[in-house]
Amino acid sequence: MDTQTLNKLNEITSVGKWRDVEGYPNYMVNTDGEVLNKTNGKKLTHHINNGGYKFVRLRTNGKPKQLLVHRLVAIAFIPNHDNKPIVNHKDSNRGNPKKSNLEWATHKENSEHMVDNFGSTNQTMTILMDKMGDEICIFPSKKRCLKYIYKQFRIKYGYHEDEAIVCVDIEPYTELSPISRDGRVARLFKLNF
Repeated sequence: MDTQTLNKLNEITSVGKWRDVEGYPNYMVNTDGEVLNKTNGKKLTHHINNGGYKFVRLRTNGKPKQLLVHRLVAIAFIPNHDNKPIVNHKDSNRGNPKKSNLEWATHKENSEHMVDNFGSTNQTMTILMDKMGDEICIFPSKKRCLKYIYKQFRIKYGYHEDEAIVCVDIEPYTELSPISRDGRVARLFKLNF
């Protein structure tokens, strides 16, 4: 490594906290999700995959590999004493790989986080109606509505959505869909018992 590259590397790594990327000795990652090539002192460009996650392309032994930035940050900076397999984004923003936004989770914990905090990734307002067509409750998503029904009718949570609909005899209500306050079309469910 030449002196200029070494000076550049020292300057960059002196600001913020940097650690080596496990399994990739020529790269470092910081708590903000920036990835640095130690051989040339350049920060790598983030790309976004189809799922909305940021990734970088790293090379080891001449072979390129795409690695998710949030996982690099979690592996480098967040202890995982329980060997949980998933890195959860606390704010559910897949494009935010900062250490402060990440935590280790199980598959179940990750799913529950989405349902509890955001309803689902598909935020369609849902209106639950009784048999007469009177409004019972409005929910920000179908999943939140189903979770409410599971609880009210003591149905074991974790059924597939379609099974839950059959269990409590709910049908999608097909009359003219109302528009929510923010302009989205609302989904309707009608209880038929």
